[in-house]
Amino acid sequence: MDPPHNIKKLRNNIEKSSIGGTARCFKLRGKHILWSHLKEAYVHDKTNARAPVTSYKIRDNHFQLTPATRMRNHLAADIFSDEMLELLDNYEEYKKDQKGDVDSLCLTREYLAAGNVFVKTFANTKPIRNMDDPRLVQLDGALQWFLDWKEEVVEGSEQTAKEKNKSYISDKLHFDLSSMVLGFKSYIKTMQTQFPGMGIVSAGTNQDALENMFGCVRASNGTNTNPTVLQYGPSVNGYIHCRSFKIRNGNSSRKF
Repeated sequence: MDPPHNIKKLRNNIEKSSIGGTARCFKLRGKHILWSHLKEAYVHDKTNARAPVTSYKIRDNHFQLTPATRMRNHLAADIFSDEMLELLDNYEEYKKDQKGDVDSLCLTREYLAAGNVFVKTFANTKPIRNMDDPRLVQLDGALQWFLDWKEEVVEGSEQTAKEKNKSYISDKLHFDLSSMVLGFKSYIKTMQTQFPGMGIVSAGTNQDALENMFGCVRASNGTNTNPTVLQYGPSVNGYIHCRSFKIRNGNSSRKF
């Protein structure tokens, strides 16, 4: 259960979605969900003097992704932010005034709105103290949107198996989103049963601590990519005991 990683995968999946025969070509209710819609909305806001300037948070590097920037959590989260939704709304108004195809953007906006729920919920620092919390209801609604989309694609009879596979997010991401929501709710229920009155901070639901530990362990072993048990064991113990090991030179090394 790693929400930041799932948000990046949500962004990466829609980034691949285009009509030009790529790995993905998202389609729901006869309408496409495309990465180009987001780029068009951003470029319109950036270049049109009459458009409201709302892209202060959305920048070129959100769309011109490199292997390094693709791994940054905040760039993926920004794609599902309120600012990006506002860009789409403004672009819809523009296309409406120009008598363009406004409906073509509505499903892309729904995709972003569902992702927006995931981002906001797992960035919220306010504790969740009961199963009736509105944030859990919103999580259920966002997940249900993807489940309904999946059901429509599976039951469709006009597409081939290959086209169906391209019309929806990857099976791995579908599983990860489902396990993230259901697992988080189960975690809250279990903790409240064992510790009544306890609040769960959803913003702390990630694997950052574990990844940081692995990074420190790699750094302690220098450039050795295949440490032995005798090397790995002391590194882990050193991290546990206040990260007291000596950092050797390596591509993951840092000073403490």
